[in-house]
Amino acid sequence: MGIFELGVKFWLLALGCYLVAGMFAAFRGVLSRKLAWEEFLLRAKDEQSHRVWLFMAVMRFLAIIGWPFLCAMLLIDWFRLRANKAQPSADDSALRDDMRRGLRFSRMGGAGRLQCGDCGWSEEIMSFVHNLDQWCLAVYQCQACGRFCHLENPRRDSIPPCDCGGKLSRDEIVFCPKCHSRALHYVMAYIT
Repeated sequence: MGIFELGVKFWLLALGCYLVAGMFAAFRGVLSRKLAWEEFLLRAKDEQSHRVWLFMAVMRFLAIIGWPFLCAMLLIDWFRLRANKAQPSADDSALRDDMRRGLRFSRMGGAGRLQCGDCGWSEEIMSFVHNLDQWCLAVYQCQACGRFCHLENPRRDSIPPCDCGGKLSRDEIVFCPKCHSRALHYVMAYIT
């Protein structure tokens, strides 16, 4: 909750207390049965005109003196919001560090296009597909030839080797199969 909201709530609470106190003071004489009805009407009229004048004077004072304070609170909140947006969160910095080291399958969701920044190679790829009844399709990359292989319901302990005999992995950094560069970009088309 910002300073502005607290200030508004404070002034609304103060106004409510003032109005309740004014209503109670006007009916205090009737409740204690000390005044006759006619005297109450005359006294209430005088008290109400005095209260209206006092209320108008306070509101004018607040309008003249209070608006710079209100503007200052709004500016402080605005600068705090901008400062919070400018500072990256821990998740953002971890993602940036991971992307500097290289692209991993854990950061690629759904289906999209892999593009090499060095040689221009490009291929459509489906990184991971899951289903409601425990079926999934995951893509692995051969660490020897760079080929992508899709495996259904893979278990970490029984991943078969690639056709070339190389090790298939999802945990290693993805590289270009053509030039073996790690400067790959992933553009997601849709989430699967």
